[in-house]
Amino acid sequence: MASNFVKTAPSIKKSLQSGISFNQGFSPKSNVKDNAGFLFNTFTSNIGTSNIVYPINGNYQTNSASDFNFSSNQMTPSGEFNVLKVDLDTNDCSADIKLNIRYGHNQALGLSEIKYSTIIAPSTQFFRNYPIENEYFSISLEGTNDVVDFNNVKGRVTLSQFTQYNAPVQIEDSINRFKMSTLEREGNDFDNDVIIGRVGDVRKRERLAIMPSDYGKSKNILWGVEEYNEFGFGTAAAPLVVRSSSANDSGKRISISGINELNKEIKETITLAGTSNAFTFEEYKFVGFMEMIDGANDGDIICEANLTGIPYNYMANNFGKSSSLLYTVPDETAAIIKEVKLNGKLELINSPDISIRSINFSSNTSRMIYFNNQGDGLVDDARVLDIKLNAGDCVIGQIEGGLGNTDTANLGVSSLSCQMNMYEYSVATDRIGFNFN
Repeated sequence: MASNFVKTAPSIKKSLQSGISFNQGFSPKSNVKDNAGFLFNTFTSNIGTSNIVYPINGNYQTNSASDFNFSSNQMTPSGEFNVLKVDLDTNDCSADIKLNIRYGHNQALGLSEIKYSTIIAPSTQFFRNYPIENEYFSISLEGTNDVVDFNNVKGRVTLSQFTQYNAPVQIEDSINRFKMSTLEREGNDFDNDVIIGRVGDVRKRERLAIMPSDYGKSKNILWGVEEYNEFGFGTAAAPLVVRSSSANDSGKRISISGINELNKEIKETITLAGTSNAFTFEEYKFVGFMEMIDGANDGDIICEANLTGIPYNYMANNFGKSSSLLYTVPDETAAIIKEVKLNGKLELINSPDISIRSINFSSNTSRMIYFNNQGDGLVDDARVLDIKLNAGDCVIGQIEGGLGNTDTANLGVSSLSCQMNMYEYSVATDRIGFNFN
């Protein structure tokens, strides 16, 4: 008697052997026609400067989303599909393109929301699968360059019933953390991504202050500078001069930044005149940073008030940037001081007070964020602070003699250095996902 267990299976068409879905419990359905096209799904788009184009809506273009006439442009239905496939060719582009995926519960584009944003570099063959999240979808392409330019993007968008799609974050992406529900990237470290520029709206900053010798004063001694501007509240901004202790620095350019009379951040570039004074164009209450543009500095560079000679910032020779513990939070930015490291040696003479304060000139407020008054011996202090600073806040590090010392008492400092590490976060909504240098 024949056995059904060894009977040869009947021949089945190839289209029915794979791509089978159970369709929510109903009869099996073949996915032989996996990619579904629609009107305008294959396109070529020209993107003008800072313009937004909606290619599958007839290549409608606008200067901003608020100018879009949503009533005349409908979204594409996608309820029967699981995956949105986007294939772009940016070989004819000269700048980055921002791809936005919009989803909604009805065909009114004005009621949809951007769920995924991806930055696509020029001269790229881009392909990405996105999950279908609502009943309707649309995409937009946005130019990110600041000069007049036209970017030719070739593209194709299809729908699929397969359930496989790419993770929305790839290692090479510029990351917008506020558009992602899951961000797991074991292959990379957040700190490293920030440092090499993969995270566009965060940057790492540091200040390294040095005090190689004792200046013999008991108070108001900034790292590397003697009696400095005490930054009293209500102090008027002053014109400054910048000069070097070496004539070899003549003709070199230096960038300085700080706070002006209106308590706003200002920056300017000055050409040094060697050991003679080079004058600033702006007036400053506070100078938070100086940096050489044309190579390292041969001499010590001092930035001081033109009329009073009070120091505002200091740069040790061959340092290339400020060697004083001063910092200004840039406009449209929030900063977090992550940690402070203090190293050096204090002699058996004094127990100086070493402090770091944050100052806000607009509200006339000041607060202590770090303090150390260790006495004789080696100093090796590392503290995690995680303190937030707002735009316009200034940070100043200082050292002064201990209790009972006179203005000319020796501080007992053989050498001292302090490093402060910060992260700066852009709080401007139009900068999310973009480099903001």
